[in-house]
Amino acid sequence: MNKVTVTIQGANYIMVGEKTDKEILTIANYVNSEMDKLKESAPNLGSLQVSILTSLNLADLLF
Repeated sequence: MNKVTVTIQGANYIMVGEKTDKEILTIANYVNSEMDKLKESAPNLGSLQVSILTSLNLADLLF
């Protein structure tokens, strides 16, 4: 198991998983980037709304 500290929207999180450190960081950076894009397009949204809408957008990509 790999344990990596990532930063998303200025907050640090410890992620644990079987992927490599590089893969974990790539995933975290992608999520952070998607959140940044959403914040830019809708600057009045709060952080919870950005988190939920980003989650829905990413889930939509999977289904």
